[in-house]
Amino acid sequence: MFRGLYDLLDETPPAYAEAVQTLWAWSLNCSHPTPAAIFADMIGVSEEWLGDGETLSRGDFSGLGYLELDYLADALKEYAARPDQVRHYVRDLLDAEQN
Repeated sequence: MFRGLYDLLDETPPAYAEAVQTLWAWSLNCSHPTPAAIFADMIGVSEEWLGDGETLSRGDFSGLGYLELDYLADALKEYAARPDQVRHYVRDLLDAEQN
């Protein structure tokens, strides 16, 4: 069954990725590079996803405000606790964005 990004964000996220889902949903309101793109770069998923050493944010973190930094910090804590599961969830989100 096809699931787009909004479908995935409307679902209850796994308990280990609630902050990641919040960060991703908030990022829909942001200009590129979004906090979600920066997060994907920080955990190494964007390079895997894009290949050839590419990143989504290209190292530009200048658009992060206090709220974005707070959401990013919470998502990083989830990643630190369950890196493999969070990376898989982020891959699902990136794949859903493409559809």
